[in-house]
This record gives sequence, C-alpha cells and structure tokens, in this order.
Amino acid sequence: MTRKERTRYEALLRVRDFGAAHVELFPESSRGGQAFAEVGAAVEAFETSATSKIGAAKDGRREKAVARAAVKDAMRAIARTARSVRPRLSKGENKLLMPDNTSDAALLRAAEDFVKEGTKNAELLIALGLPSTFVADLVKAVDAFEKARTERHSGRRSVRGAQIEMTAALSRGAVALATLDAVVINLIGKDPGLSAAWDRDRRIVGDKARKRNIPAAPTAADGAGKASDDTVKKAS
Repeated sequence: MTRKERTRYEALLRVRDFGAAHVELFPESSRGGQAFAEVGAAVEAFETSATSKIGAAKDGRREKAVARAAVKDAMRAIARTARSVRPRLSKGENKLLMPDNTSDAALLRAAEDFVKEGTKNAELLIALGLPSTFVADLVKAVDAFEKARTERHSGRRSVRGAQIEMTAALSRGAVALATLDAVVINLIGKDPGLSAAWDRDRRIVGDKARKRNIPAAPTAADGAGKASDDTVKKAS
C-alpha cells in the first residue's frame, strides 16, 4: 500500500465513522445515508483487496526459493564430482560447470545440459560416489522448480488484480465523498462544532486543493470580552 493510498483509505475510515456517529442526521433512505453506506462498502472492499494482495505477494515465494536451492545443490554435487575426473569425461571436455549467470532461465538451461551430460557419464560419476539416481533426482528437482515458478507467476498476477481492486475501491469512495461534501455541509453547516469535526475527518492529509474556512465556536473568553466592551461603550 502506497502512502497516498493509505492517506485516502484513512480518510474514508474517518468519514465512515463520522456517519456512524451521527446516523440520526443521515437515515439509510436519505442520499447522505446512502453515500455513507457507499463509503463503508468502499472501505470494506479496499481492506479485503489489500489483505488478498499481501497474501498473494507471499504465495509461492518461499516454495520457489526452496525448489531453486534444490536444483543448485544437485548441480553442485555433480559439478564437484566432474571436476576431479575431467580428462575421462566424454570427449574429454567438462560441460558440467555451474553457470555464471544466476537467472532462473540460465539455471534451467544449465540444468538441462547437466541432465544430458550426466546421463552420458553416469557410470563414471556413480563410480565416484554419486547416487545411482542422481540424474533422476536432478530432473525431479527441475520439475519442482518449474512448478514453483509457475505458481509464483500466478501469485504475481493475483497481486496485480488485487491492486486494481484496491484502486477501484478508493475511486468509489471518492465519488461518495464528493456527494457527502454537499450533503453534510448543507445539513450541519450552521453547527460550528460538527462542521469542524467533518472538515477534520474528511480531510485527506496532503490534499491542499480543499480548504474551507470553518467558523470557530465561541468560547467563554470571547463572551467575557464582549461583555467588557459593552460596559465600556455604556460608560462613554
């Protein structure tokens, strides 16, 4: 969740709570009540999508890392064994070397070569202590890695889908908020305390476009000062 998304989500939360605290002013059947309900629905949709995004971002990450490590471990064992008998490998050339490129694609290409070369030199490498199933074990590890990669890609697509839903929820909330800007002020505009509370709850941090001058509620000190001024006027 970006900072901008968080500030807009938090503003919608405050607006939802404002409507709940003053439900008597905004009955469900009124346009204001409906707009507050739309804000609540947008908040719920955003939270659901945000939770889905977090879960999707984690899906397959650990599994892929474990599967990738298994492929590399199997290849390292083969490469280590092959180094000690290089002259006796087929055609005298050691093709069982770990790749310099560490990308997934490069690792899978190298693993395919390991399977081919390992199969050609299986008897020699098994005689040096590798298990008789070392080629089959590498193939199994590669299959598991490719499956984990596919699931990881699927998780990333789910992340993008959840992000789209989050953006849509914030947009729906903004539309409802625009309606409430008119409805709320029309209903409570003469109440300085409620007007100030609405302005505070509705405000989006960093949103400089919306500025209104809210009249401050009179204080006891203001009343005392006015009485003193009246006394002075009468005396003069």
